[in-house]
Amino acid sequence: MTEQTPASGDELAAFYRYKATQAGVILEHDDEVLVEQAAATLDLIAALQRDLDEHGVMLVGATGTAKVNPASVEIRQQRTALAKLTTLVGHRIEVAASGVRPVGNQPGSTRGPYGVETAKRKGTSPNRRRGA
Repeated sequence: MTEQTPASGDELAAFYRYKATQAGVILEHDDEVLVEQAAATLDLIAALQRDLDEHGVMLVGATGTAKVNPASVEIRQQRTALAKLTTLVGHRIEVAASGVRPVGNQPGSTRGPYGVETAKRKGTSPNRRRGA
């Protein structure tokens, strides 16, 4: 069985609502917000793609110099955001359906918590001061 990629934000939102219903989960407000953000991101990606299709990856400025179409940079960022949002929404539905509380980093997060310890310097006295 192959799944078809939703073509619009509304289709994506309907997909995740259906997925939640199939899992027996009622989406909470924060889940709905994530779904709506993912839907808006997909619509923005479609608009950016239309711009790229119409104007191309490179633009010619008023002075005749070629530059990268800003839409090509933005679409890459939006695709990354969409991947993180959809991963997070899918994970939250699966966790809610399983009833198991997640531990550790959540999918879609870019980094774990920062826990930095200073390294001890070898061969120095802890009481020594610079210039003394």
